[in-house]
Amino acid sequence: MRRTRSRFTLPGRAARRPLVHGLREHGGSLNPPVQLLLILRWSARASSVLVLGMIGAFLVGSGLEPGALTALEWILMLFLLWTLIGLIVAWRWPLWGGMLSLLGLVGFHVLEWTAAGRPPSGVFFPAMAVPGVLFLASASRRWRT
Repeated sequence: MRRTRSRFTLPGRAARRPLVHGLREHGGSLNPPVQLLLILRWSARASSVLVLGMIGAFLVGSGLEPGALTALEWILMLFLLWTLIGLIVAWRWPLWGGMLSLLGLVGFHVLEWTAAGRPPSGVFFPAMAVPGVLFLASASRRWRT
């Protein structure tokens, strides 16, 4: 049995119409730009959760002792923290969070390259840039639609 809405309204207010009209016209279909925007946004969010989880597992599993870090390692950790904060901010503001994330990662790479004479090795550090790039693509795609 269908539940009906009460017709009682406060004095001076008109009864609101249900928002079903717009949904019935489109039949639940999404335009292709909206689909691409959703794919970009949610793949960026999923990859950011993956990166956050990997870094959290690394920090917990490595037995990191804050007292044993040198000044250079503390600065590298701050750049890494900057990157992680950018990934968290990007869930709400994709443009600003993506930029923060990528700038923190660039700062980490530049400092490591100048201190050690070589860029960080491995595939994990370039893979950390993927969520930031996807967040920026999502933000630029939102502005175009």
